Order: sequence, then structure tokens, then C-alpha cells
Amino acid sequence: MNIQFSGATRSSQRVGRTLSPRMGIIIGSIFTIIGLAFGASLSLHGFHDKGIIKNGVQTQGTVIDVYETTSRSSSSTTSRGSHSSSKTRITEYITVTYTVPNKGTYTAKENRRVSYSGSSRTPLNSTVTVFYDADQPNDSVVKGWESKAYSGFLFGGIFLIAGGGVVVSSIMSMRKKKSEAL
Repeated sequence: MNIQFSGATRSSQRVGRTLSPRMGIIIGSIFTIIGLAFGASLSLHGFHDKGIIKNGVQTQGTVIDVYETTSRSSSSTTSRGSHSSSKTRITEYITVTYTVPNKGTYTAKENRRVSYSGSSRTPLNSTVTVFYDADQPNDSVVKGWESKAYSGFLFGGIFLIAGGGVVVSSIMSMRKKKSEAL
């Protein structure tokens, strides 16, 4: 199985160019490495947060700062000429202070994507639950704001599957060419 890209010639005719199997292995390997790195990194962050919530000390904290950022993905035209709708992504950021007995006051900063904006955001001076590591009180998680381990598996898995597919396809192509040469 060969991977093909289309390119235009000077006369604007479409011709197929085949990606060499060796280049496919290189590109596929890069995607696989990216998938493993992102998957592991995001998953470990999620498992870390889950561990602090399970084994950490629970206390109450106060929200001392709240702000949000908005980003809008651009709309695009599909191959059939229809327009896809643009999506607005809102990320809310909070800063929380919490006190650890006999150790002082600490600050936690968290962010998450939300589906609302404006007045529905987390109110200033509201009380939230914070979990922290007893040995390292500055290592904390605000309940409800923790990272999810599955996001790493999902994001990394997409790259891993795509890269692995290209590598396997390229290896099969190389084997086929060798058998045809004999």
C-alpha cells in the first residue's frame, strides 16, 4: 500500500506522487513519538492529580483571582462548498489561596475549558475545596479543576494510531517491492 499525495503540474493537471516507503517510516515514526510523548505527559498529569485527590489533605481555599480567555476557531469551507461553523473556546483561570496549619499560606493556579462566559464564571472570594500533598503543600489540586487522564490517552492515541498506520503501511510496501524484485 502506497501513500499518495496530489500535486499540480504546470498545465494544472492532477498527477499522483507516491511517498517513498522510507519517508513513510520516518514520518510515521515522528507521529508515533509525538503520540507517545503527549499521551504519556497528559496522562501522567491526570494520574498525578487523581493521586493528590485520593491521598492528599483536604482543606478550603478562597478564589482570589478569576479571568477568562476566549479563542475562536476559524470557519472553513468543506470540499462540497458548505461552511463549517466556528467554535468559541472559553478558558477560565482561577487563583486560589489556602492555608496549611503550621506551614503557611499557599497559592494554586488552575485553568479549564468552560461552556459559559461572563457572569457564570467562578465568583471572586468563593470557597473551593483544595487537596494538597502533606509533604509538599505547594503541590495541590482544586476539586473540579483536576486534569483528566483520558485526555492524554485520547490525544496521544490519535497520533500513535496515525503514525503506526503509516509505518506499517510503509513496511508492507517495502516488503511487496522486495518480493516483486525477486
